[in-house]
Amino acid sequence: MHEPLSAPGVERTSRPAARRELVAVGLVLASLIVPFGLGAMRGVLPDDVPLEPRLAWVVTLASSLAIAAWIALRQGEGPRRLAPALSLVVPLAHLARPGASPLAALDATLFLLTASGVIARVQWCAFARRVEVPRAHTSLVVASVAVVHAVVALVGLGLVSCVVVPTIVRLPHPTPALEGDERAIEIAADDGVVLRATYFPGEPGSPGVVLAHGRGDGRDRMLGWARDLNARGAHVLAYDSRGHAASDGAVVTFADREPRDVVRVLDALRELSGAPPSSIAVMGVSMGGGAVLGALDTLDRRGVRRAVLFAPASDYDALVGAFMLPWPLRTPSRAIVIAVSRAMGFVPPFDQIPRDALRDAPNVEVLVFHPRADRTIPLALSERIVAEHPRVRLRIVERGGHDGFESALREDPTERAAILAALGLTHD
Repeated sequence: MHEPLSAPGVERTSRPAARRELVAVGLVLASLIVPFGLGAMRGVLPDDVPLEPRLAWVVTLASSLAIAAWIALRQGEGPRRLAPALSLVVPLAHLARPGASPLAALDATLFLLTASGVIARVQWCAFARRVEVPRAHTSLVVASVAVVHAVVALVGLGLVSCVVVPTIVRLPHPTPALEGDERAIEIAADDGVVLRATYFPGEPGSPGVVLAHGRGDGRDRMLGWARDLNARGAHVLAYDSRGHAASDGAVVTFADREPRDVVRVLDALRELSGAPPSSIAVMGVSMGGGAVLGALDTLDRRGVRRAVLFAPASDYDALVGAFMLPWPLRTPSRAIVIAVSRAMGFVPPFDQIPRDALRDAPNVEVLVFHPRADRTIPLALSERIVAEHPRVRLRIVERGGHDGFESALREDPTERAAILAALGLTHD
């Protein structure tokens, strides 16, 4: 019996082989999606669970390797099919190490993109070559692959906003060299993440100041203010935020866990200096300002009475939302960021409004500085703080933008005097 002739432009293969290819594609994609899906369905993890996404990545990596091995055993051309998955062994060395590795988050993101982009594409192309797919339908196949990559790109957007950028910027923010009696210390956060800090001992009985830097920075950016305040006798504690510089943690949670970190640093300064909370002020820049804002209700109950904020991140719904893709992709991109956030165990940024903590902090005097030309955090957000909480004082800075303006204020006698007075220190 003669085999039926194939139609022009059509390649044929056995249906079992086609089904195996289809199942392989589905399993590879499922192995990438399931860990995030399970995390998203579980919601925010308990406070005592360390925020390290290694488990999800290791499970994803192991499942992809197992699927690739199964494909190699069931079909020919094993080495070619197995190679893309074997290349993913590289991130495992970082992800399996105890504690945080500077490369862990970057490797995890590259793994997600590589796994979905390389393995799925290899399997899909193999499937397309073997099953009965008219050449006229090639555009449909390409479109299907493009859709898969679009979803992965949205997931990548969520990961980049939370993980990759802080990990990369660890490098240009080394631990400041110690001078005199300055001391390097470690502070354990509520969830086990180790925050590294520098303590600048002041004169006995003097006030204290906690310094919180902005996103993508480190305590080295606060070194000028730290030594300036310490020269005036103040006890100063400057720390690296989680996921930044020398501190542990692969995930930046914006204002979810960071406010509690501020409280832990405050407690550490109180223990080191012996200063009562009523004589300790907090100073925060950008994201650090948002962390201080979110902690003000707890700081008020602790007895803190003074806070100075520089262009604080007071509303992450507005700030993160500004970076979302335009309509009609805005809604799915928000959904992806929410899913990624919950899968990593923290409250999505769209639900984080740090300024709301001011309602329960009536005893803290807050002074806010904000550049009029700030393009990163709009002045309107700080103006809204004052509109909702008239007791908050706002000083608009006419010169400079978002980055580094807090350091420039040290050279302005008028603004410097206002800052020192707000911190409870005698000004010049």
